[in-house]
Amino acid sequence: MKLEDLFGPGGLLVPGPGRRTGARRPRAQFLLSGEEDRWTGLAMVELAARLGYECEAGNPERLVVRPGQRPAPGAVPVVLEAGSGGAGPWSGPAGFPGPAPGRGRVEVVPGLAGADAGLRLSAADSRDLWKLAAWLAAVGTGALGAAAAGAGDGTANPVEPAGGPGQAFLSGPTGRPAASPWQAAVRLDPAGHAAEVALYGIEAEPWQPGAGSDPGGRCAGGQDGRPADEPLPLEHLWTPRGLLGSSDGLHPDRVALSVEPDDAVRTWDPDELAGLIMFAFRLGLESTGIALPLTAAGAGHRPFLLKLAAGSGLSGDALPAGCGRIELRRQRAGVVLWITGDPAGRGRALQWLATAHASEALRPAGSRRPALDSPVVALERENARRRWEAVAREEPRILFEDAIAPEAERFRAVWHERALPAIRASCRPGDEIRVDLRLDQPDAVLEELAGEVRRSLADLGFAPEGVHVRRLPAFRQGFHWLLQVVPPAVAAHAGAHQVVVEFARLGPAAGNGRRRDGPPGSEGDGPGDGTPCLDLPIRWLQPLYPVDDVLAARTGLPAERIVFRAMEPAGDDGPTYRVMVADRDGRVLWQDSLRVAARRRRYQDANPQLGWVHIETGLCRVERAAGGDGGRCQVVFEQLLPTGAEIFWDRYQAQVLPALARVLEETLGPDLRAEGQPFFLTLEVD
Repeated sequence: MKLEDLFGPGGLLVPGPGRRTGARRPRAQFLLSGEEDRWTGLAMVELAARLGYECEAGNPERLVVRPGQRPAPGAVPVVLEAGSGGAGPWSGPAGFPGPAPGRGRVEVVPGLAGADAGLRLSAADSRDLWKLAAWLAAVGTGALGAAAAGAGDGTANPVEPAGGPGQAFLSGPTGRPAASPWQAAVRLDPAGHAAEVALYGIEAEPWQPGAGSDPGGRCAGGQDGRPADEPLPLEHLWTPRGLLGSSDGLHPDRVALSVEPDDAVRTWDPDELAGLIMFAFRLGLESTGIALPLTAAGAGHRPFLLKLAAGSGLSGDALPAGCGRIELRRQRAGVVLWITGDPAGRGRALQWLATAHASEALRPAGSRRPALDSPVVALERENARRRWEAVAREEPRILFEDAIAPEAERFRAVWHERALPAIRASCRPGDEIRVDLRLDQPDAVLEELAGEVRRSLADLGFAPEGVHVRRLPAFRQGFHWLLQVVPPAVAAHAGAHQVVVEFARLGPAAGNGRRRDGPPGSEGDGPGDGTPCLDLPIRWLQPLYPVDDVLAARTGLPAERIVFRAMEPAGDDGPTYRVMVADRDGRVLWQDSLRVAARRRRYQDANPQLGWVHIETGLCRVERAAGGDGGRCQVVFEQLLPTGAEIFWDRYQAQVLPALARVLEETLGPDLRAEGQPFFLTLEVD
């Protein structure tokens, strides 16, 4: 385990199949001695919050090893020591075995607490220890990787996250860039297992007793017509309406909470510290953007506060020994989560919040966090099982029912009712007939239909050798076409050296697809009506992946000799793809082209302003090549054949969604609001 991988799989996270991959679950365990002073305990809280942020699942109860217990097999113990760090290459003044004042040490220690390896943070005093842990949590281990550049020559490298002054803000996909006054010089040993950090440049200071934000003072005076001290339901706790800040009301990407212990804390009760570590881990786990540190002095301006206090709490009722009270209140300066009682009671309350308390609201849409692997999941699974049992006993109510004819049957109807009459009227038995058949069907079905086409043409008097049927899947037509035509062409030309595949680039008004036979209202969609095309210019390159590797395997040519080039938009009637086989000098030995059967449609019928897209569809086309016409082909019949997926999507938008909306409006009336979701216990689409 190297320090630069500390917050990744194989470090404090469960190792995965690759060095940097895995399930992102924790394997770290904080070892409590029962003698942690206030700042040592708060240092553990900072590390736990960062660990939770880096994970995707985990059981908070497994994070803590109480005094007298041993780490679980396979765990990585985490130990924080103030005043007596482990022996190492960097020693302080004579007689002091740990780091010098103003410095901290982060090291991987083999055999720590009986484990294969563990993590130890040490500093001269607990204040420096907190600064070291807060720095590591806020900056992360990328700083240690950067420091490796100077490890060989013994120099210390200044390390700080990108950005200007301000709080460290870890960001997920929807967060903001990190910025922090966390500059520190780091010296990493050559093996990457130990680092010495100079703490002088770190501006943050730990929470001080008596210097809190006085949450009780937040109650003085109401605001916006609300009571000065408004109780909030606990089911909102792990949502943007509770402790999770959000920039859009959905994603928990602005989690900015401060933690204020009881002023009387000098040495942590193990139960209270364990509960606070679990709570910090859960907070990080639930967030996609979190402000660190949680326990710094002067952080009381943040909109969320966790306040630990002795006594009976705001209600004034006395609490039995070992019991805690949880109260979530909106006060003038923000939301305060009060945890009151004696130390053991506060610890139990925090542990319950971190493990057994599940919000009744759905997890925010788009959150990167799965549910906890803890009692939260067990309770939810039990509730889900009971709901399904209740549903199984009920007769389901059918809200909408329709059937889509199989694609093969729809093709047969078009072939016999429209294509064959057109052939009889326009072709003679001596003509060469070419049939282009594209359906969203397996190869076996396409081959069966091709056989039916040949037999029906033979019944009309056409010679079998004069009937050619090309069959392609409707999905990714270009990919399958290239696999059909390129390998035989390369095999037929001994000098074949390179394959060049050209694809039509989509412009703002590009076609490469027909609009006829689309859904109702599709005529006129697309270029010229002011709505954008949502497809990328390389729309027709995307479905070819990974045709270069497949063609290389089938032709024997190296993959680098199969090249792709964009060609200008070709309109509705031009080719979508053109392929050439060239010799070593670039002379074209063979070429062919294909126009994809596609149509344009609105991305969403209910929101036409969003734009339009190209979708591949089925096709039946018949061409004749008369002997005396110079070999040129004449189109006898052509019709797009919507696939089953297209028809489903068209009907789902045009009929199913409006039907569901009507049912909800009739059932819920004025109670139909977004926050009331889910509206159905089960909603099945067959």
